[in-house]
Amino acid sequence: MSKTKKFASLAAALIILGAVITGVCFSILRSRSGVIALNLKEMRFDEFGSPIKSLDIDVKDKNIKLLHTEDDVFSVEYFDYYGSSLSVGFSDGKLSIREVKNEWLIVDGLFRLLSNGEERDVYVYLPERLTGNFNIRITNGDLTARGVNADGGFTASLTNGNVHIADAAFGNTEIDNVNGNIKIRNLNTGGLAAKSANGNLDIDGAVIGGGDGERKADINNTNGNISIKNLAAGSLKIRSVNGLIDASAIDVTHTDVSLANGTVKITFPDAKSNYSVSTSVNAGSSNVPTAPNPGAEKSVSVGVKAGSIKLYFN
Repeated sequence: MSKTKKFASLAAALIILGAVITGVCFSILRSRSGVIALNLKEMRFDEFGSPIKSLDIDVKDKNIKLLHTEDDVFSVEYFDYYGSSLSVGFSDGKLSIREVKNEWLIVDGLFRLLSNGEERDVYVYLPERLTGNFNIRITNGDLTARGVNADGGFTASLTNGNVHIADAAFGNTEIDNVNGNIKIRNLNTGGLAAKSANGNLDIDGAVIGGGDGERKADINNTNGNISIKNLAAGSLKIRSVNGLIDASAIDVTHTDVSLANGTVKITFPDAKSNYSVSTSVNAGSSNVPTAPNPGAEKSVSVGVKAGSIKLYFN
């Protein structure tokens, strides 16, 4: 047999084999109705001898949704499929959730092409306030926390995804997001540290403090806009490289803002006479000059390297 015929035979065999494998994968991934076969699982945790005090989540490709429920039972709902599953464990009052990836990459890849994305959603329903901590790590996926509470801290670390926190209360809140937006609505926390490398940060409704805490809000952003409304704190510290910083209706004793490139616009609720003001612009403009006021109850310090400062007082 000539080399040309051998090559043609080999190519034909590979094509047939590929078609067979593809057909098998598609048949595995599809249900009788022709839709992706998702196996919805629910785990209810009402049989443990000790209560769930803390939650630890570490996933690669999941959207985590932490939600309050009027039900008396702590539960987890998620989809099992051929590309991924979850390992859920409980020990010493801590509930742990880990993602287990399928080693059959071709199956996982085909599944992603055929699915609509709902298989990535993991629902965690909390009936009551946790006495411990939330620790959440997500590589690719979004995080939602709505109506949940914890006496301890809420720590979230994301690589690619958005964070949305609403109607929540934590002893302390730390969010570190590399690529994605951070959105906060109606948060009550002892302290807040929110960091994003690439994305916007939007806060509307946050009370920082309570107890013996220092009532600190630290915001750090590299590329993106920062919007803050209706925030109460002892101190507000903002550090940003590129973007717009827009704040209003903030009840803050000490405000410290530094921006490399962009505009800082802040509207304060009190008269200017209640503040000691310090402004600095290397290249740009400021509508308010530095005005030291040693007897003032509140202080404002804003520095911009290239851009503008716009401060307004009532």
